[in-house]
Order: sequence, then structure tokens, then C-alpha cells
Amino acid sequence: MNDEGFHWYLMVVDMVRKHIYVLDSLPCEDRKWPRRRDVLKVAIFLEEMLIHNSFYAHVIKLDRVKPIIHNYPIVEPIGLPRQSCGSNDCGVWVATWMQECCWNDDYNFIDLCQDARMKLALDLVHSSYNELMDEVEEKAHHHWKNVA
Repeated sequence: MNDEGFHWYLMVVDMVRKHIYVLDSLPCEDRKWPRRRDVLKVAIFLEEMLIHNSFYAHVIKLDRVKPIIHNYPIVEPIGLPRQSCGSNDCGVWVATWMQECCWNDDYNFIDLCQDARMKLALDLVHSSYNELMDEVEEKAHHHWKNVA
């Protein structure tokens, strides 16, 4: 989620626990309620997609209970590490949390490791959808060869 074009934070909808988690590396008391309202807007949008029968077209039985996401409690985990004031790293924090959430469902303990920027860069370069992967690797190899 983006707040006023300047700050990124992460919204996780946990359909099993029926909670909405908001992970924010730089919470701001003045922006708490506008951000919460934006989270509810996205929850309602997701809910509307999940309510429509076409979403379940591949399912044989349509007697599934459709989620009412906007009623899920919004949880802001305590103890999350925070970025320092004046830092512009919120995007790095959000991207790291997005990677970690699929491996760790204890949102209170997701951390930003020291080499997060490099790990994110390598993950992006080595992704199967990166059409420039070979070119980037070749340029990096050439650069390090000249530096060494």
C-alpha cells in the first residue's frame, strides 16, 4: 500500500486466521486513520472479487462460504523493527516482508536483514520473468572483472 505517494506499508490478508495485518516500518500517528481507511477500501475491493461467482467457476460446488474480509480485525503487529526517521527504505522493508510472509506467519518477528537490498536485487535479476537476466549477469561479471 502507498500512503500519499511517499510511504509504503504492507497489508496482508490472512484468510486462515481471518485477520488483516498491517506491517508498517514507519508508523505515523497523524496518518494512522487515513491508512486504516485505505486498508478497508482494499479489503472491500478484494471481498467484492471473492463474492462474485465467476471467481469460483473452476470449483464444482458453489456452496463455499465467501469471505467477509472487511469484518476481519486489523492487526498492527507489535515489536516489528522500524526504519530510522529520515530513511527512504520503506520500499525495501515492504519487499522483504512480502518475501518473508510466505515463509513466516508470525508477523511480529519478520525482520529486515542487513543484506536485504542485495538479496532483493539478486531475486529480481534471477526471476524467471526477467527477460534481461543474461544481459544483467554478463554486465555484472564484466564490471567485477574490471574492478578486481
